[in-house]
Amino acid sequence: MKAESILIVDPESSSRELLRGMLDAHGYQVETAVDGAAALAIARACPPSLILLDDGLPGRDGVTTCARLRRDERSQNVPIIMLTVAGGATAKKIAALESGADDCVTKPYDPAELLARVRAHLRRLQRSAVPAIDASLQLDAGRRHAVMAERAVALTHREYALLDLLAQNAARLTSRAAIARDVWDGACEPDANVIEVYIRRLRHKLRTLGYAGRIRTVWGVGYMLEPAATPPAG
Repeated sequence: MKAESILIVDPESSSRELLRGMLDAHGYQVETAVDGAAALAIARACPPSLILLDDGLPGRDGVTTCARLRRDERSQNVPIIMLTVAGGATAKKIAALESGADDCVTKPYDPAELLARVRAHLRRLQRSAVPAIDASLQLDAGRRHAVMAERAVALTHREYALLDLLAQNAARLTSRAAIARDVWDGACEPDANVIEVYIRRLRHKLRTLGYAGRIRTVWGVGYMLEPAATPPAG
């Protein structure tokens, strides 16, 4: 069985080689890049299974690089974990998530925790999801797309996992605790702002498809996917 591949994008040789050694020791194939341009070139030539992306890249920073990766068809669905510095952690985390990152880890990080998050993201790639949300909207598990008629929109793997969970509980409340447990695999406890970023991204993508259902916020508790109404027969 072919080893899963991880692309490390980090301008600092010491931290880059530390990550490489840890991932090598756990059986992953590792490639490295020192800046955004190199990362984009590698991802286009041979998309990795996952990308570890440092925010402090020279020239094109991590957030900009992440947004560029998400616009490229070959890397739209690759999980991206952004590595950010501690200063202004909440603002940096939200900026990273808004650019398309699936997760954020603040430096200095615990290597064991980072490895657990890598494993959690890669496990999620293997999961299948419910094939349909309602009569108008389906989920394409292979490409991680939401599909409506002849139109489709790509989802990051965290967005897909969240929409999958909401779809499995359609018309029922899904609590923030359940989202943290099932979408984040318990690897971390996302705060309300982080979850809301993902909900906003899903709402925007579903609107681009013209989907008539909605994701409703139940303030202080969680979220509910209200499917599109089924037209009467005849």
